[in-house]
Amino acid sequence: LSLAGLCFSYIASDNNIPEGNEVDILFAEENFYLPLPCRVVRENTESNELPFTPIVMKQRAVAFEKLEPEQEWALRRFLETHGQSAGDLSYN
Repeated sequence: LSLAGLCFSYIASDNNIPEGNEVDILFAEENFYLPLPCRVVRENTESNELPFTPIVMKQRAVAFEKLEPEQEWALRRFLETHGQSAGDLSYN
């Protein structure tokens, strides 16, 4: 999750995630809900490490578009409060 967009993985099924033009950020612990307009920029099927399982994982990336000032402020505040800067990430 960033100010520019969101990337997430999900289990593909007959009820796939629709191509909609909005993604909702929900953080129930703090009653935080933020709908954001977006467009899909990438969707890939992830490689399956267990070739005999019927589970198919997909990864989708969306870019946020035409955010209202209130939406951008709320997203920025959420990232400041709950995000992790790139300098803090470790790749072990």
